[in-house]
Amino acid sequence: MLPRGEYDLCGDFFDKFDEVGIRVFEGNENFRYVPCASCMSNLFFKYREAKPINKIGIYFHKRVPLKFQGIPSADNSGDNLEEKLRFLSSCEYVITNTYHGVYWATLLERKVIVLPFKSGLFSFKHKPIFCYDGNISDDLFHQAKTYSGALEDSRKLNLEYYKYLTSKYDLV
Repeated sequence: MLPRGEYDLCGDFFDKFDEVGIRVFEGNENFRYVPCASCMSNLFFKYREAKPINKIGIYFHKRVPLKFQGIPSADNSGDNLEEKLRFLSSCEYVITNTYHGVYWATLLERKVIVLPFKSGLFSFKHKPIFCYDGNISDDLFHQAKTYSGALEDSRKLNLEYYKYLTSKYDLV
């Protein structure tokens, strides 16, 4: 897991591009924050309304497994968005170490605790609760919160960026 600290989330990777939309919320002011476009799927509305059937669920990176005994879990392998959203929506709290685990659970208005192992997990507009030592305490559950309107906000930012690009480059 990464220790607490400051991380350069943009680097100089995009310096030669004219237009850059990045999913890093805080960082280089030369780039426009545009959350992952997966939020445009209407499946989020369907699964956001689902009642959680599990108190806690684990959603982990396929190469960095999280093992908690007796807790429902899923990994980020595959590309079946509906399957992923169905699992995440079934949990009141999601413990994860993946970008999309944090992002999608937040859009579904679930409470998120993240065990960070890469800098991209610090880049969210709607901040999860961080666990740096792997010790998931009751205090972390009490700190975790939902973000009402995160889905609508993410969709709005994506549509605004699309309109900006299509207008600027006369694409429509």
